[in-house]
Amino acid sequence: MDCETTTLPFSNTSENATEYSYYDYDGDLVIMGKNESQTFGGTFSGVLYSLVFCLSLTGNTFLLWALLRHEDLRKTTNLFLLQLTISDLLLTSSLPFWAVYHLHEWVFGALACHFAVGAFFLGFYSYMLFLTAMTVDRYIAVVHALSAMRARTLRCFKLTSAMLWAISVAASVPEAFFSQTRVSHDGTLCEASSRPLAWELLGYYLQILLFFLLPFTVILFCYARIWATISRCRSGKRHRVVRLIFFIVAVFFVCWAPYNIVLFLSSLTLLGWDALQSLEYAYYVCHSLAYCHCFLNPAFHIFGGGKFWKYLSGRRLSIRSPWSQPSQSSGHRASTSHHTYV
Repeated sequence: MDCETTTLPFSNTSENATEYSYYDYDGDLVIMGKNESQTFGGTFSGVLYSLVFCLSLTGNTFLLWALLRHEDLRKTTNLFLLQLTISDLLLTSSLPFWAVYHLHEWVFGALACHFAVGAFFLGFYSYMLFLTAMTVDRYIAVVHALSAMRARTLRCFKLTSAMLWAISVAASVPEAFFSQTRVSHDGTLCEASSRPLAWELLGYYLQILLFFLLPFTVILFCYARIWATISRCRSGKRHRVVRLIFFIVAVFFVCWAPYNIVLFLSSLTLLGWDALQSLEYAYYVCHSLAYCHCFLNPAFHIFGGGKFWKYLSGRRLSIRSPWSQPSQSSGHRASTSHHTYV
């Protein structure tokens, strides 16, 4: 995401031209000029980010604890969920910085600017990639159950996980590195370094295509095949598992699709499309909506998945450590569960 400074006149006279600074390293387009949209956006975003931070930190911390304390981390199901939870916590860690930024100005210094930008993008990119990988894993387990044992191994997961984290880091490090703090007449800003127009547009379209459209296309294909497969069986438990993951994907689409649409429209403004004022409120609302997925993900698992609700209510606390060696009977159960993926 890139920064651009432009002049937006409210009349035909140059005396009334107002300079606005745009930054969207935290995924947002913020109009730093003093107008009604800035007042609305600053207060709305700052308050909502604070609320999302509290909900997300609580939900994801509990989910992380439940996975590490009670779940078998040799199963790819739990391992992918663990990665998703870590991604959510990374993105959540940037929220206090952006909340203060929207309500006041950037008061944390240059190093924190790099961190907040990097944490946002690393959490966002890794979440999308691991959500896609988890869906493909579910697809293999359900649609290709006979070959699932060969494909869904711990070794395969480690290689996949390392590759996805490497891609996420490679995509987010440049964003963090080229962020900067700058003092303006509106206060201290955390923004991107100026880049040529071609690089600005490339950044927009790579994010939309590689980290939204392509993964979502893969997810839709996988769930279409999964739905066709489970419609021929009578396993209620498998239906419940797939339905839970489907809701997670649906929530991700509802949260992030509006943001990517507005992101695309904003790229058109760089090409001369005069619709900037009408996009101001859309950016505030859509980006705030995108952040809501941080607490919706653990909420679905806690309240939609029976085992995590039992952990929360304290009804299932005598579970072995995930790193302990299984007995013969427990090993047999793990093998069966791994095969049927329920």
